[in-house]
Amino acid sequence: MKRPHYVFDPQDPRYVAFDQAFEYNKTGGLTPDQRKCVDDIFSDLCEKQTPMDRLICGDVGVGKTEVAMRAIFLAILNNRQVVVLAPTTALVAQHLRTLRRRMPDFVRIGALYRDVSTKDARQTLDELALGKIDILVGTHALLCERVCFHLRSRESKDSDTRSNVDACVAEGRNGPHLQ
Repeated sequence: MKRPHYVFDPQDPRYVAFDQAFEYNKTGGLTPDQRKCVDDIFSDLCEKQTPMDRLICGDVGVGKTEVAMRAIFLAILNNRQVVVLAPTTALVAQHLRTLRRRMPDFVRIGALYRDVSTKDARQTLDELALGKIDILVGTHALLCERVCFHLRSRESKDSDTRSNVDACVAEGRNGPHLQ
């Protein structure tokens, strides 16, 4: 399976601001291991035509989330939606707090998990399918068949967005969808 390369400009003012907002910059910023992980991920996303197949692991508190957030932000800068799947409600809540604190105001974050009302979940699903949500965080609720993502082109038009959503609904596909 081939996919288009992501574009990364380290001088992009949005990325520079995101990088500078890292709370540990005053104490040296990313560790050498974190920097290597970020560099490897960006290389995978920007230079390879195959989907990334990488696992980041480490003890609690070593900065896995910060590494992941940089990859998430790169995806958003490339007009993509991102899913953060967590095994527990507590971890979803923790990731939501962290993402909302670290991501710029223009990044739209949604959630699907036990504490989200049915009404809010429906609204989140609708906004996700329309491409209005950049990051979706949740538990196994993300795996339900009603979850339909919108594959955004670099220059997405509203009529294209509507067509993709209509096709997803009309086809009634099973499982999570990438439009």
